[in-house]
Amino acid sequence: MDKVYLFKAQISENQNNFDKKKELIDLFRLHKEISEKAFELINTSQNHNLLLLSNAYKRVNQELKSRNKTYEQLHNEKVLVDIYSAFEKLLYDHLHTLYSLFPKICFTEDRLPIRFTDIFLSESLESSREYIIAETIKGLIQSNTIDKTIEIILEKIQIKKKEQNILNEDDKKNLLRFSKIRNLIIHNEALMNKIVLEEFKKLSIVHSYTENQSISENLDDDISQMQELFKKVSEKITDTLLNKASQLDIYDKSK
Repeated sequence: MDKVYLFKAQISENQNNFDKKKELIDLFRLHKEISEKAFELINTSQNHNLLLLSNAYKRVNQELKSRNKTYEQLHNEKVLVDIYSAFEKLLYDHLHTLYSLFPKICFTEDRLPIRFTDIFLSESLESSREYIIAETIKGLIQSNTIDKTIEIILEKIQIKKKEQNILNEDDKKNLLRFSKIRNLIIHNEALMNKIVLEEFKKLSIVHSYTENQSISENLDDDISQMQELFKKVSEKITDTLLNKASQLDIYDKSK
C-alpha cells in the first residue's frame, strides 16, 4: 500500500483518538456537574432512602475534607492529568508513525537505546524494530519539555526551528506551566514548591501561587485553557504532518 496513504491514515487516526479521549473527559466533567445537582435535589427530598443516600454523600465529602481534599479538587486533578496525558500520547503516536514509516529520516541523529542482547533474545526482527522505536520515542519525551518535543516532531519533517510557527511564546509558557502543574499533582500532592516558583520566575510565567499552596483549589480555569490550547496545537501539528506527507515520501526515497 502507498506509504503516503498509510501515513495520512495513521496521523488522522492519532488525532481522532485524541479527540475521542477529550470527548470522554468532557463527559466525565459533565457527569460530575449532573451528580452534584442531583444530590442537591436529593438533599431536599422527604424520601427516607434518598435522605440516607444524601447523608452518605455528605459523610464522604467530610471524610475527604478531613484529609485536606475535596471531591471537587480530586476530580479536577484527575481531569487535568488526563487531558495532559492524552496530549502527550498524541505526540507519542505521531512520533511513532514517523519513525515506523520514515525510519531513514527519523533515525539520522538518534542513539539507539538497545543492547545486542535485546536483539539476540527478541522473538523476531519486527519485535526488535518496535522495541527500538518505542524506547527511542520514550527517551525523547522523557528528556525534553513538551514544547521541545513538538519542535522535534517538526524537525523530523524537515521544518527548521526558525521556520516553526505552531507555538507562539505565550503557548510555550502555558505548555510549560501546565506541565509543572501536572507534575506537582502527581509527585507533590498538588502543592506548589520553591523549585517550580523559581522556574516560573525564570521563564517570566505569570501566576498567583505561593509556596506550599494547594494548586488544586482553582483548577477550572487551567483546565479550560489547557483544553483550548491542546485542541488548537494538536490540530496545527496534525495538519502540518498531513501536508508534509508527500514531501516526506520523496525525501525518504532519496536517502
